[in-house]
Amino acid sequence: MHTIQYEGRDDCIEVFRHERGHRWRIQRVASANPSFFALDSFRNRLFVVNDIDEYEGLPMGSVESYAVAPSAGRLQLIGRQPLSLSAIGPKHLAIAPDGRHIVVAIYGGGAYNVLPVQLDGKIGNVAQVLKEIGNGPYPKIQATAHPYSVAFHPSGKIVIATDFGAERIVLFRKRPPKPHTTNRSSAG
Repeated sequence: MHTIQYEGRDDCIEVFRHERGHRWRIQRVASANPSFFALDSFRNRLFVVNDIDEYEGLPMGSVESYAVAPSAGRLQLIGRQPLSLSAIGPKHLAIAPDGRHIVVAIYGGGAYNVLPVQLDGKIGNVAQVLKEIGNGPYPKIQATAHPYSVAFHPSGKIVIATDFGAERIVLFRKRPPKPHTTNRSSAG
């Protein structure tokens, strides 16, 4: 039996195979400061946070998705998606239990980004930005909110997050969309 391990470096993801006490690097994939990895529930997609402060010349981080080869664990890039403007230094992400969304904790931007995930594993454009406010007792490092981690409740209806800057745990409840209404005026 073997296990696969993914490790981030400044400019790449290294894929290692562990078997009978030995470790081999089997792949090296270019990636901009990959700082957090999450496998989907089927273990066939790997989502990666790029902890960067600039993407395509703008102040924002990014996320990547990879197809994972069965048993071998090798990665194939599906796509890379920018986060919202000013979403710098993303640290963590969580995948919804149904696999249809990811939430990214953005340390430098003081926010959370919600992005849809398509059936083929591509990450869509940012669908929602949840801005965090607050500060903590240590002004040098806690002058503003610094979202640090996120997790979905197994129901998929609640996101649990930590904010280093404000020293708190935050719960977000997923609400159903409001029905579309139109205002009609009567003309006599």
